[in-house]
Amino acid sequence: MEKDNYFPALTGIRAIAAYMVFFHHYNPFSSYQNQVRYFTDELHTGVTFFFVLSGFLIAQRYFDKQIRFKDYIFLRFARIFPLFLVILIGTISYNILILKFNVSSEMIHFLLNATLLKAFSSQFIFTGIPQAWSLSVEELFYLTAPFIFYLIKKKRIFLILAPLVLLTIGYLLYLIFHPISFYGFFDSTDLIFNYTYFGRCCEFFIGIALFYLYSRYSIKIKYITWIGCLGCILGILSISFFRDHGELGIRHPMGMLINTLLLPLLGIAPLYFGLITERTLLSRLLSSGVFQLLGKSSYAFYLIHLGFIFMIVNHFTENSLINFLLIQLISIGLFKFIEEPVHKRLRSYIRRKNTLIDMNPS
Repeated sequence: MEKDNYFPALTGIRAIAAYMVFFHHYNPFSSYQNQVRYFTDELHTGVTFFFVLSGFLIAQRYFDKQIRFKDYIFLRFARIFPLFLVILIGTISYNILILKFNVSSEMIHFLLNATLLKAFSSQFIFTGIPQAWSLSVEELFYLTAPFIFYLIKKKRIFLILAPLVLLTIGYLLYLIFHPISFYGFFDSTDLIFNYTYFGRCCEFFIGIALFYLYSRYSIKIKYITWIGCLGCILGILSISFFRDHGELGIRHPMGMLINTLLLPLLGIAPLYFGLITERTLLSRLLSSGVFQLLGKSSYAFYLIHLGFIFMIVNHFTENSLINFLLIQLISIGLFKFIEEPVHKRLRSYIRRKNTLIDMNPS
């Protein structure tokens, strides 16, 4: 059976995931000490939604195709880097010119951000664009995905074995680097299992497994969308129960396990499966024109919701709702005038190059 190639509801849910991260950083219930505040604190799990979605979409696009590795890598980096570099240059410039930060330190931060190496160091992980640690996780997945797909097509058991190997590599890196104390690189299990690809790989593999299930089998499960929604709510709520002295629940080993395995497996994956197989009120809402625009601009929203652009906006108004709306409008502008046109031009370049190669194979 021919399967769909585009899932509008999955584009729309990107906006929800980005808003979850926003409300994690700007918790409207932060002045309270109750379960509502603790639940909202754990909405960093929007990143988990993104990682599972990336696993599904990259598998959907490339799993059954012959990959030209150079073109694949170019296009994956082209998807993320142009807008990221624009925001990064603006961030470092703002830090130096307005906040008067040390120039040499900011140049180091720029280099570590631009190369995505900062995510491997607890000392540098939140420098530059703080939330950009997740881009390092994404790009490592992109680099390894073609090899992972090759292994899975040979033996399906690699859907389980490969993440176990990656988790083991992450722990070995901790054992090697922790005694050295080299600028915080791989110096804690919290860093490795919460902020690096080695610790977060299961989310991507669950996304890949979801694509495999969808593309190979015709399965319908009634109410799976709402079962997935319930699983997501219960998963996030469960993480919040493992708070300790104000620390996020993911600092606890059980909270970490729920975030990287149980929430994706029992909540996010069923939700996504429902969004692509069921016609519900939620899927119709997320497929609407408004949510398509919000979903497509969610990457820009994610990059600027924390950083110099938000600080500039907040300087003129401290109203949280107005700040949110202004950041959303700026995100749409960045998507329309930078992210989308640059990405289209780079994709056109690859198509023209491949056409010339096919016409002149020698």
